[in-house]
Amino acid sequence: MKNMVLIIVTAGMFLLITEESYGIPEFARKYKTSCTTCHTAIPKRNAFGEAFRRNGFVLPKGDAQLIKEEPVSLGAEGWKEAFPDAIWPGVIPPNLPISVYVHNRLTYDPLKPEGKKIGFDMPHELELLFGGAFGNDVGLFGEWIFFEGGQNAVGMQRFFFQFNDIVGPKDALNIKVGRIEPGITSGYMNANRITLDRPITIDYKASGDWRPRDNQTGIEINGILESRFEYSAGVLNGEGKATPFKDRKDVFARVAYKVGGMGLDGSGADVELKETDNWEDNAVTVGAYTYVGNYLKTPSEGGATYSNNFNRFGFDLRAGYGRMELTGGVILGEDENPFGNLKKLKHTAYFSEVDYIFYPWLIGVFRVNRAQSKLVDDDRDKYWEINPNITILYRANIKFSIEGRFRVDEKRTIDGVEKDPSEKRAFRVFRINAMIAF
Repeated sequence: MKNMVLIIVTAGMFLLITEESYGIPEFARKYKTSCTTCHTAIPKRNAFGEAFRRNGFVLPKGDAQLIKEEPVSLGAEGWKEAFPDAIWPGVIPPNLPISVYVHNRLTYDPLKPEGKKIGFDMPHELELLFGGAFGNDVGLFGEWIFFEGGQNAVGMQRFFFQFNDIVGPKDALNIKVGRIEPGITSGYMNANRITLDRPITIDYKASGDWRPRDNQTGIEINGILESRFEYSAGVLNGEGKATPFKDRKDVFARVAYKVGGMGLDGSGADVELKETDNWEDNAVTVGAYTYVGNYLKTPSEGGATYSNNFNRFGFDLRAGYGRMELTGGVILGEDENPFGNLKKLKHTAYFSEVDYIFYPWLIGVFRVNRAQSKLVDDDRDKYWEINPNITILYRANIKFSIEGRFRVDEKRTIDGVEKDPSEKRAFRVFRINAMIAF
């Protein structure tokens, strides 16, 4: 019976996982280890997986002794002795480091008209992911989406290199270049969640122009000092700019500190890759960040041309104890001219979440989101949102989940225009997902 259920759910799916992920089957093949080495439940990473991500997808203690698929050498070790009269030796992966993902959904929305309450969104997303390491000091990750949400949405979402240990002590200074998710979300990244819905601090569009998790092209420097202090800072093109050659760029910065548990650089991890009971990280990590940007609306988008300067400040918290993890965050912001009428928009959004591992294969999540914005002194947007989730790992690479979204709008606007009280609403959405990776 159990196998029959699996066959029915997975019929027609050739590779299936969540929408976006920094962990791909290629890494499991490379090191001949389980997904659970780096993930509590795909794609949510444990402490070791986070250290792997921070290190540019190179194992924190170095790749050499743990790689099971030997890379192709691009030069002899003796070349190092001859440098600068020889090229510094490097490596490339032995196989093309590519994975393909399809994400399927079944959604029930009781507010939709009869006949449209239940929807099969299959596939919801089809994408190509690739990543790997070129020795111990260069990592690569990329994501290309072919199809998303019922539309052909071909395009590069992320593609970046990270160059590690540029100068100074190990992990002190790395450089990331390409199309990236800004480092301000490092406390709770888009691709580090069990739920389909996202915490509001990375997803809230106060003025409809920008959200923290949006991928952007630019340069980031980052590093870890004394295994406990993390920093990042970067310069980005900024969303809404028509070309990459605008003079005015967006900038961001983040700092964080971890107390207890595994070091941010992976210090304290076992030499061998641990595949079981690796969720425990009794620690507290706190972070603070800022983002300053500019959005230029042009006539091609309709209406007049105007510029909007905006800023964001935020804090995030992650605390783990045994099988439980608490996370939370707050983001505050101000847009000087979001609607072209020279009226400032001030807003606050925050969330809190608890994850609990009942068994290694059964995980519960409960999140509460809150958003409020004011245009001058008048409330523009105010709502609560609750996201419960139950996730079952049928295997380390096969995941089933049931998730709900319950939202209450206390005040509702669309494009800056307040709607009638009758259009303020509460809604409920339920989704069932099956996710497979191989």
